[in-house]
Amino acid sequence: MVNQFNRRLIAGFLLTFLFVAIVAIVSYKGINKLQSANDWINHTQVVIQNTNIILGKLTDAEANYGLYIITGSREKLVGYHFSIKDIYTNINDLRKLTSYNKPQQQNLDSLEKYISLRISQMNRGVEARRNKGLDVARVVIENNLKFNYIDRCKAATVEIIRVERKLLKLRQEAAIQSCNKAIQIIFIISAIILLLVSFLFMFIHRTFAIKGIISVNLKLSESKFSNFFNHSIIGMAMAS
Repeated sequence: MVNQFNRRLIAGFLLTFLFVAIVAIVSYKGINKLQSANDWINHTQVVIQNTNIILGKLTDAEANYGLYIITGSREKLVGYHFSIKDIYTNINDLRKLTSYNKPQQQNLDSLEKYISLRISQMNRGVEARRNKGLDVARVVIENNLKFNYIDRCKAATVEIIRVERKLLKLRQEAAIQSCNKAIQIIFIISAIILLLVSFLFMFIHRTFAIKGIISVNLKLSESKFSNFFNHSIIGMAMAS
């Protein structure tokens, strides 16, 4: 009986340990998935942020360009060139961030194309203002108005952001689903562990209770046998 009790007890503890290990593994994988999903969410937000920065830098370039044409200020010309440099830096960053996404690479191609065309227009205006004066620069600007590249740049950035927001929504939903699934599995296994522990406690308690009853019965039997033996003829003879 002792060996059977030990085997059942060991089996119960091993089973409990197995389920605890499963909870640990599920928790670890769930945390990794959540971290991965969070990284992708942050990645998407960075892409959207960089796209907005490009549009902001293009607006800055337009403003400095316009002020340079009007005033001929060297300070505005320097600001214009810094904005242009920042635009291409951010475009290169976006290419790296979206290198896995072919549609976004195509959207970036479109954005870079129209930005380059607009910058070429502004550079012609800058050269005209620097070398030939305000009147000639005004003519160049009027000719540039025939080709509205700035609106096409804005449309390209809007498309990039639209795609990223769609991805962001999908990634957020995936993160929530992954979290809920991990919680459900952990809850179910935890309930099983609780049942196993309860079963083990009841099994141990019942086993010791049975052992106690058996021990009491043995003592009673020994006492009865002792009384019977002492009051029997053989017992009295042995006592005398």
